[in-house]
Amino acid sequence: MRFTGLYRTTNYLRNNALGKVASPSSTSSTTSTTTSTVKTAAKKSDGVIRGSAVAVIGGAAIFGSAYYYLRDLMESETNQLIEKTKSIESLKTKRQLLEEEKREIEKEHEKLLKKRELANQLPEEKDQASHKLLLLKFYRNWNSIFYGVSSEIDSQNQKKQQERMSVMRSRVEEEVQSKFSLKDGQYKIKTIQEE
Repeated sequence: MRFTGLYRTTNYLRNNALGKVASPSSTSSTTSTTTSTVKTAAKKSDGVIRGSAVAVIGGAAIFGSAYYYLRDLMESETNQLIEKTKSIESLKTKRQLLEEEKREIEKEHEKLLKKRELANQLPEEKDQASHKLLLLKFYRNWNSIFYGVSSEIDSQNQKKQQERMSVMRSRVEEEVQSKFSLKDGQYKIKTIQEE
């Protein structure tokens, strides 16, 4: 009895939810019709619930796949940005290393220049002065020998060139005299010095 009473109260609540409330004083025929209408309404509502559940699941699947696709895209883009920033940072570090090396080289160069200035300011020793004199004499002797040899070569070249010019002049004179049937010595080519 308790179970049937519980069943009746749940049917009453379901009918009340659907808007078809049977009064407790109604007959059994009205309760049977109401239960049949309740069953059909429940079937319809089950179909609607199933359809909406399928739609919700399908929408969730589409939304989930879109979410994961967008998340993968965002991860790949962030990875690319991280790699680019790493390459930029490595370039910055390379530039910084090169600048540091350049600064160190400049400092060493300045130190060497200061040492050279200090060495030039120191007085020369006797051996260094005699060594410099010997070097100067050697360079002077070498220069005089070189100029003497070069002047001798120039004079020899000039003599050879004069001889060639005289040979060429005599050949041209002979050819002109033979072509125009002139006597020997009648045609002569004058040089600039002779003019």
